[in-house]
Amino acid sequence: AADLFDELTGPENQAVVFRFLEDMAKLDPRPLVPLAQNRKPALSKAIIDILGRLPDRRSVPLLATFMNYENREIRLHAVQTLGSFSGDLAAKIILNFLHDPDEGVRIAAARNIRISPRDEDLASHVVKIASEKGFTDKSEAEKSDVLNLLGRSRTNAALGYLKSLLDKGGLWERQKTMDARLCAARALAVMGTPTAVDALRAGTRR
Repeated sequence: AADLFDELTGPENQAVVFRFLEDMAKLDPRPLVPLAQNRKPALSKAIIDILGRLPDRRSVPLLATFMNYENREIRLHAVQTLGSFSGDLAAKIILNFLHDPDEGVRIAAARNIRISPRDEDLASHVVKIASEKGFTDKSEAEKSDVLNLLGRSRTNAALGYLKSLLDKGGLWERQKTMDARLCAARALAVMGTPTAVDALRAGTRR
């Protein structure tokens, strides 16, 4: 069926095969994963879609397999599908994509991770990534999305880091550091808690 999906033309024919593969996945989704291939992105994305549509969470750990695929399009689709799942496991898997070699995949990961306000460990891991040497050299879009992820988490770890980043700077401050501080200010606004507002008020005096 997987071979047919890749060979058939026309959405109607592919839809028939898709439904068959989906029925098989409901019995056991594990055999579908090895059918995905880098050189068959359409089939691979269809398999990811099927895993994302299953009513239970059996597919969440299986989607981690696609982190190692060379095809950027497949990795990106896996991130977006994982983002539709709630729960710590999906968030922890997407977290690995923040180390992806492609900036677009990293940005998609930052936008799709859901961190619970109770999950200080997960937020601390993102703080560690944002604290790495070279983070300020990344594009403004990537810095903004990673720091906004911290803002959405509303964790103490995120608040402490964003406040420290906002307080950085000095006479010989680099423009890239200033950009990161501005991103931190926007992330504190996203956080929106009373303590985040206090940090922003303190920042107006700098």
